[in-house]
Parts: sequence; structure tokens; C-alpha cells
Amino acid sequence: MTLLRFIFSLLLPLMAIAASAGNAATWLEREHDFSLIDEDNGKVACTMRLVNTTDSLLSIIEVRSSCGCTAVKYPRQPIAPGDTASLTLVFNPHGRPGAFAKSVVVRLSQPPMRSSLIVRGTVRASVGTLAGRYPSLAGPLRLSNHIAPMGEVLKGSKASAILTGYNASADTLCLSTDSLPEGMEVQFSPQLLPPGRECHIMFSLLTEHYAATQQGVMELPVVVAATPLHPTPQSTMSRVRVAVVVNLRNSRSSHFSAF
Repeated sequence: MTLLRFIFSLLLPLMAIAASAGNAATWLEREHDFSLIDEDNGKVACTMRLVNTTDSLLSIIEVRSSCGCTAVKYPRQPIAPGDTASLTLVFNPHGRPGAFAKSVVVRLSQPPMRSSLIVRGTVRASVGTLAGRYPSLAGPLRLSNHIAPMGEVLKGSKASAILTGYNASADTLCLSTDSLPEGMEVQFSPQLLPPGRECHIMFSLLTEHYAATQQGVMELPVVVAATPLHPTPQSTMSRVRVAVVVNLRNSRSSHFSAF
């Protein structure tokens, strides 16, 4: 008898796990990728299904979205055992260019008590959004500005400025520069920019390369090039000139007279 009790004590946790697993609702879908969508086309929707695989009524208690751009339509009445409920997730791309990933948390009356649903994709911006956010045009590459101000920089230090870029084309762009001014470095994040995605362009200046006589406001030209990954006669490399502006000084007090 003692041996049987010992064996039963070992099996009891496993039996409990198996019983709880068989008494849980089942999601048929929990993620959806809209891929590339156009802002001009308006809202997009997808459906995710929940099966009541328990032996009693199942209710959706609460649905909460991580962003007001994502709405959810779901059944308010209880779901009978064996039945399937459909939840419709609606994403509004207006004013949201670039990549997105939005989550929706669903609370159920039975396990799993909390579930996360994910919708993701990339929004290709409308003409109006492009003009407002990325006014500087360089073919398919749009920039937030054509001037990158660094402000006042002391000799011997390193300064930087960041611009935002956007790929308004249907092809991936390879970003590059050439013939940089002395002491200038440029980094693209990412350098291969997919359609509808944003990037950050960081301009860094090592001022140790400049002589003591070189000071004051300087405009350093940098040419940013965007080359389509699959060029055609209609889509080839485009270039844009960015002016990196820096006020280079020997010291912060160099413009004061000493007594």
C-alpha cells in the first residue's frame, strides 16, 4: 500500500497538468502580418479565432489595445463548449508611416486567462504625410531636413547630429555617402532600407582634424546617395546634399577678452 501511495503521489501533479491542459481555450491565430499597406487605402482588418475547448461556457471579459490605432470587435455573449468565436482586429494607418507592431490583450473567464494578440506590418506613407514629415526630397529617399545642425563644438571633441530618412519607393534602397569632409563619419541605421521604412542617419564630426585657425560657423556638405536594390531605367541612384552646420570654437571663453 505504501508503494502505491508513493506512485500515486508522483502521478498526481502530472494528472493535474493534463487535466488543466484539457480545460483551456485554444487560439487558432495569435499573430497577423499585414505586410506593406498604403496609408491612402485606410483601415485594414484581420480575424483571429478562439475555440472553446473547455467543458463549460467561456466568456471574453476584457479586450485592451496597446494603441488607439487598433480596435477590436469581439462577441459579448458566452461561447459554448466546442464553439468558435471570431475577433476582428482593425488597424488605422493614418499618420503612422513605417513599421508597426501592436498588441491586444484578451482576458478570458477560463485559462488562458490572459492572451496577447499581435498585428504588425509596414505603412507606406501618403503624399500629405511625406510632405509634412519628410519635406526634403532625394528621389525615393525622403529626409526630415536637408540641414543637420550640430551647434557649438569645442576643438578636440566629437559632435553628432541625426536626421530621419524614409523609403517612399517599392524597392529596398542601399544608402551610402562619398567624398566626406575631413573628420566626418556617417552611419545609416539600417543601411539597407526596405520600402515604407524609416532610418536614422547619424553625422559625426571629429574636430581634432581641424587647425586652431579654423573656427566659427562652418557648413560641411555631405552627399547622401540612395541606390535601388533592383534598379530599372526609371529608378536609378539618387543623391541629396545635406549641409552639416557646426560652430567650431577653440574654447567656450575664446571670444572674451582677458584683463
